[in-house]
Amino acid sequence: MRSYQLKTNVSSFPRDFLSYLRIMEIKYFPQNIASNFLFRPPLNLAEKVDVWLYWDGTKLQPALVELVGKADVVPSLKKLFCELELALEGKNFIVEEVLTVADVCLWGTLFPVLTDENLSKTLLSDTPNIKRWWHKLNERQEWKIAQDRFKLKPGLLALQSVSASCWYPEFSSANNSSERKLKQSNSIQENSVENHLSEDHSEFKEIILSEEQIANAVSNWNKSWESRQKLKKGF
Repeated sequence: MRSYQLKTNVSSFPRDFLSYLRIMEIKYFPQNIASNFLFRPPLNLAEKVDVWLYWDGTKLQPALVELVGKADVVPSLKKLFCELELALEGKNFIVEEVLTVADVCLWGTLFPVLTDENLSKTLLSDTPNIKRWWHKLNERQEWKIAQDRFKLKPGLLALQSVSASCWYPEFSSANNSSERKLKQSNSIQENSVENHLSEDHSEFKEIILSEEQIANAVSNWNKSWESRQKLKKGF
């Protein structure tokens, strides 16, 4: 995983890192990385949250998307769901007893499955912990508001939408050959954080945000979309 620092001259604004996955020389910016950047977990849980976000983005999501095609990924998916089932044993949340971005991202990944009766029976017939966790999240007011606002499409319609808008390089098939898996594993190790700390990023120009620019961004973010400034034609 590589990082580029976002710098600002406002001392109260956090100095963060915008990260992306680098897989087989391809830069990949999954929604999990974006979510983790925006909604940071507690520092003492960050490493555990990262593990689950990586697992979701590079194993579970790519395998689920294959359901739209002809690949037989049911056995692979059941193995993955067994891992999650064991992790949720006696727990209300994925990482210890704290609601984190890992719960949010995995809820979104599982939404197409748990909103489709056939998929749920096929893939999650023996996963009481996952279903309990799912229903507890759905009972939260934040989840009810989000679902009501965004009118999420259920089941295969949601999977088709993800399949059309996302791309999972090198992890796009759940039935990789052993040779390909070894190649992927070696590539990930070679492109670890340590190997990229000394990389030259001089070609990237730093952009310093002023306090006024940040204040304007916050103000616009808090407005309803109808009242936001309209883009001019030609942009």
